[in-house]
Amino acid sequence: NGGYELAKDPKDISIYDIIEVIEGKYQFNRCVDYEYICSRTGQEKDCPFHRIFCKMTDEVSTQLKTYTFDKFINET
Repeated sequence: NGGYELAKDPKDISIYDIIEVIEGKYQFNRCVDYEYICSRTGQEKDCPFHRIFCKMTDEVSTQLKTYTFDKFINET
């Protein structure tokens, strides 16, 4: 009937893992990507927005890693 089979136990799969597989590494904003060239600062990555976006990326990533797939399966 279709669907997917998990290769790991749902408690071992974080929401971060799912996002990373589908979208690639989580980044709050594209300027966090070191290959991105900012139209405001060029190669420079030392602007207030970049620092804030890096911090936000880290904080959101940390939170996403705390939520595991099993919590969503059991609540439906």
